[in-house]
Amino acid sequence: MTRSRLHVSLVGIVVALVIVSSAAAQPPDGGGRGGFRGRPPGPPRGMDKNSLLRAQPVIDELAITTDQQEQIRKVMDESRDKGREMFSGLRDASDAQRQAMRSQFEKLAADTDAKVTGILSEAQNKRLGEIAVQVQGAHVLLDKKIAEQLQLTDAQTQSINDLVEAEREEQMGRFADLRDLPQDERRAKFEQLRNEGEEARKATDELILAELSTEQAEQFKAMAGEPFEFDRNELFRGMFAGPGGPGGPRGEGGPRGQRGGRGEGRPNRPSNE
Repeated sequence: MTRSRLHVSLVGIVVALVIVSSAAAQPPDGGGRGGFRGRPPGPPRGMDKNSLLRAQPVIDELAITTDQQEQIRKVMDESRDKGREMFSGLRDASDAQRQAMRSQFEKLAADTDAKVTGILSEAQNKRLGEIAVQVQGAHVLLDKKIAEQLQLTDAQTQSINDLVEAEREEQMGRFADLRDLPQDERRAKFEQLRNEGEEARKATDELILAELSTEQAEQFKAMAGEPFEFDRNELFRGMFAGPGGPGGPRGEGGPRGQRGGRGEGRPNRPSNE
């Protein structure tokens, strides 16, 4: 892996770790030097599934209690702080040091994932995995657990990784000059680039799925479970804002809000029992 691609990969891991903090992602006219602190559209690598737990639609779907939310928030905050501390030495690191840091970041992500998994019930973890497949699309095949379930070969894994890395570099390049635009032009340009990025993500998804055998593709489709209705932009805004928006987080045993557009006869959401 070249130095530039290793840097991109490490940045992706760190972004995934710090995304649980709203400071990691602001709207295109947000604060900070240059006025732009956003990121290319689409989910980050590594912690995507756990980051979804900040979105209120996911909290509602999984019936996550206030106590669980507090436990998850604590785990995520600790992970974010450790990730930032490790990332602080990245700029001047050698290739060997960057490789070592990559392993440290990946271990941190795995440890965080294990802690969050322990907080959720078996049913909640299952549904969260299904939602992650639907939200992330074929990019979720970078998840080692899913790759193992599908029995991806080393060659398939490498091809998928190369496709995603190429897309990520393209996305970063696409947004590179956005911060230098006047604020009134920046918002319009941001929306244009967001749409272009979404199309690029879909195109990469198709290329990734083409790497699967017929049997693997069918198994992957089944992993999505029951359809989860969501608006991608709204969902990721919710991830950045975190739980506890209008009405605040629902306490244990509290009533769920009414949601429109749901068909009759839908199975109950997972319980925490």
